Amino acid sequence: MPRDIVITSSEQPMTDVLLHAATDVLPEFTTLEVANGAAIQLLMNGQVALTISINAARHVKAPHEACRLVPGTPDAPVWWIEAWAPTGAIGDQGIAVANHFKELIHGQVFIGSAT
Repeated sequence: MPRDIVITSSEQPMTDVLLHAATDVLPEFTTLEVANGAAIQLLMNGQVALTISINAARHVKAPHEACRLVPGTPDAPVWWIEAWAPTGAIGDQGIAVANHFKELIHGQVFIGSAT
């Protein structure tokens, strides 16, 4: 089962920053665009397994909504990104990308356990 990931930021996240985060963490990777840009998937080169799948960011303008959905999220309008990483070592690489992306956009990351 995949691990659910939510990344929030007051700054609008850009795809080039996500790719910069991936470049810093992953030695080599392949990018797949899904559903005309609705999501991006990162795969380790030479691997069939998916490292992380990241949906396009959505702007949550209702101040309390993000906080209600994920306790600990700032009680303010935020950019909301949902992502999923598999369990195991390859998914750990995806988690590392999410954490580094969060740092680059001055955001927060919330990682759920695989169920």
